[in-house]
Amino acid sequence: MIAALITALLFLPCLSNSLQWDDFALLTRPEFAHPSLSALKFFWSTALLGHYTPLTWMSWGADRWMWGGSPIGFHLTNLLLHAANAALVSLLARRILRRFCAVSDESLAAGAFAAALFFSLHPLRVESVAWVAERRGLLSAFFGLASVLAHERCREARAKPWTSPALLLAAVLSKENAVMWAPALTVWIWIRGGSNDRERIALAWFWAAGTAGAVTGLWADYRSRVPVSWEEYGPHVRSANAFRAFLWAALKTAWPSGLAPLYQVKPLSDGRWSAAVAGALLTAAAAAGLRRKSPWAAAWIVQVLFLLPTSGIFQSGPQETADRYTYTACLPWAFFVGAAVARAFASARAGRTIGAAALFAFPVWIGGLGGMSVRQQRFWRTPETFWSRVTEVAPDSDFGWASLGETVGREGRWEEALVFFRRALALNPTSARGMYGAGAALDRLDRRAEAEPFYRRTLAIDPAHRKAREALERAHL
Repeated sequence: MIAALITALLFLPCLSNSLQWDDFALLTRPEFAHPSLSALKFFWSTALLGHYTPLTWMSWGADRWMWGGSPIGFHLTNLLLHAANAALVSLLARRILRRFCAVSDESLAAGAFAAALFFSLHPLRVESVAWVAERRGLLSAFFGLASVLAHERCREARAKPWTSPALLLAAVLSKENAVMWAPALTVWIWIRGGSNDRERIALAWFWAAGTAGAVTGLWADYRSRVPVSWEEYGPHVRSANAFRAFLWAALKTAWPSGLAPLYQVKPLSDGRWSAAVAGALLTAAAAAGLRRKSPWAAAWIVQVLFLLPTSGIFQSGPQETADRYTYTACLPWAFFVGAAVARAFASARAGRTIGAAALFAFPVWIGGLGGMSVRQQRFWRTPETFWSRVTEVAPDSDFGWASLGETVGREGRWEEALVFFRRALALNPTSARGMYGAGAALDRLDRRAEAEPFYRRTLAIDPAHRKAREALERAHL
């Protein structure tokens, strides 16, 4: 509970943030006007933006009906869910550390506390907490962690066999990526050993719930047509981006510098191919090590499993990867941190200087991570700080510059917007968003003769661009 309290206090600045990006498309819908059967029907049938997440929709609805349109209610629920997840990680870490660390209960408690703090205070968590749209990841992780704990209790005959798969199904109905809890749990059972018939039956039901989630995820993708086509990104590019994402997640967990709200997909250069090859080699080595029940190999494989649905193989949207994708993928590394602290605690109690030094260093280190998280929350304060951070970290992101132009344009700052749209077009002359945005900015600045060619080029890039076609029609009235 102390870990949950510290987590909540550190993320309090998120309560003053505004809505961002997908939040406007998701949370301003008419179904949120008041509680009704039609609203529930929408929540349980929509696959808006490529996600079938009815439980997440219901949680958003509850916030909207309780708090009105104020963002603070949505942010408060995100914060409380993240704090609750920190508490669940502490409980799960204690069970895992007991299997691998022959230390006292006090040392186990210290290690579990350290694992929970490393998980919850890490700067990579900020996106999941600060972005209301990513409620689905927080809620899914809550049910996923609870399902694994329930499975462990079922193995000890302290819970019903159906409890764990029921919680997993709730996780899947919060975010489809939760299907990966089933293979991740299977890896844990393989490493841990000591499986019994009761556990195997529960695991079979666990896999059934995960399979149901996989089917709903594929249905949502098909229905929404959100995924990028295979013609646009071929198998070799997708595989390379996926292996890069596996390596990126581990490196950013170890050294979380240069984090941003968006990492736009880029062409594969020599350096990026090198990172892809390194990720592929590490994954192959981990797969080989898993046969020997290596904990390090298991940690890498579990990370890969959780990242796989959002990796480049299943490309969706302009992002190559995202901080939020690491929310559950980083859990194995948190358990390793917990194991190190547990052993240091035992060493310190035995009077060894190195153990005491390690215990002294941990609060300094975790405090540094917490400070980085507080700083990271500032970038999510407003849409302008959001997109400014994207362009600061990646000045070659045409998507970021076009989005920044749209953001300042909504505030009537069309001269600035035009500069940002031109910057986007300099980076990518085929950017329909940049091209239309430049035309719209010129239109608002009463330079309509200059705007018309931009509208025409927009339609040449994207013939289905409705706003560009309507702007041309208005110009010829």
